[in-house]
Amino acid sequence: MARLQHNLKLPPDAPNMQPVVRYRVIYGDTDRMGFVYHGTYPRFLEQTRVEFLRTIGCNYAEVEAGGHGFPLINMALAYRSPAKFDDLLTIAIGLAELTSTRLRFCYHVYIEPGDRPGLERRLDILRGSTWHCCIRLHDGHPARCPEPVFSLLQAKCQQMLAPTAAPT
Repeated sequence: MARLQHNLKLPPDAPNMQPVVRYRVIYGDTDRMGFVYHGTYPRFLEQTRVEFLRTIGCNYAEVEAGGHGFPLINMALAYRSPAKFDDLLTIAIGLAELTSTRLRFCYHVYIEPGDRPGLERRLDILRGSTWHCCIRLHDGHPARCPEPVFSLLQAKCQQMLAPTAAPT
């Protein structure tokens, strides 16, 4: 009998991913087994993406008010270990690709030692990527990313790609 193999190949993580969101798991996030329901993670990633944009000076509500949106066009998730009720998750994000019409974010969800009783080393929960395109909201057609938003994203992308200085 052939064995089912799980060989999900995610693109490489974005360099210099930064933790943006810390989230305490509530009962409403879990399934009957007491684990975070697999369909809940995209919500966590969306929250992280919106907060990441806010940290670079880009309020997503204002992007939409300006007539543009960045709908999800693809998502890849690799579940590593289950998160449970009351775990404190850290969600890191990086901007992995940027063009005038598309962008890709990478995510790493993990639990730090001390954020789950008895945990002595970092526990990987999930790694993933989301791909987005830019559209005009009034007709849903593809569009170029608005210049102010693109400039903010480009500056952050260059910053994330820059080699980090050695500590002195």
